[in-house]
Amino acid sequence: MCRLCVALVLASLIAGCGIARQRELAAQVAALREQSATAMKECGEKFPPGNPKIAVARAQCVNAALAIAQPTLPYPDLSQVYMADHMAVAEDVQAGRTTISQGNAILARKWSELVGEEQRRRLANRAVAAQEQTAAATSSAAAASWQAAGPRTCNYGAGTITCF
Repeated sequence: MCRLCVALVLASLIAGCGIARQRELAAQVAALREQSATAMKECGEKFPPGNPKIAVARAQCVNAALAIAQPTLPYPDLSQVYMADHMAVAEDVQAGRTTISQGNAILARKWSELVGEEQRRRLANRAVAAQEQTAAATSSAAAASWQAAGPRTCNYGAGTITCF
């Protein structure tokens, strides 16, 4: 009886630690996203949009603000791609090779592509998880069927085994 009590207490402590850790991680994610939003707002105040002469400085500031939240993203490589494209477009805008509206259109198209890639990855992950669940269920059902259909008794004699 006492062993059962100890086991229950240990299970409760372990479960409590897991819940506490989840809350801690959620708080960290929220804090990083808040810092990123604050930094983004500061970029808007420091480098207002619409001025091609400060396009590179604005892009650097915005990219730094996005980088703060990068650890909270499911696919941080996609944000890195966007930040690189953002800097390239800003350089073109500042050099006069591209207008601000053209640059915005390029970035909107790139953003759309990256959102599509994120959705594709999520769908692929769901498909793999579904296949794994199906395989596990099939394997479990096959094992149960094999065990149910297996022999109940076996007779040994004269060098042979007969099971039925």
